[in-house]
Amino acid sequence: MSLAEVPIVKKLTDLQDVQIFATIYIGSNQQPFEMIFDTGSNWLWVDSDECLNCPYGMPRFKDEQSTTYELDELGQNTYLYYGTGQVKGDISMDQVCITPEF
Repeated sequence: MSLAEVPIVKKLTDLQDVQIFATIYIGSNQQPFEMIFDTGSNWLWVDSDECLNCPYGMPRFKDEQSTTYELDELGQNTYLYYGTGQVKGDISMDQVCITPEF
């Protein structure tokens, strides 16, 4: 069995059959974030150091610490509208891992 065929086992937490969440790792330096898996969306929103309305004490992605981070210049100041408000962010790319690499 090649490494690509080895299944990845990840413990997910189930909160009353409403939310499924786990820790993911973003960037070349594997910054940890608790993520709620939303099967109805292809967006991954992560608080950054530029966030003005983010809860105090929550982890924030530090893009300058990741050597694999890439900002999409055309995706700056992108808005996504929800029923109760909007979110503003930048479209960017980086590596996302569901298990930390050793």
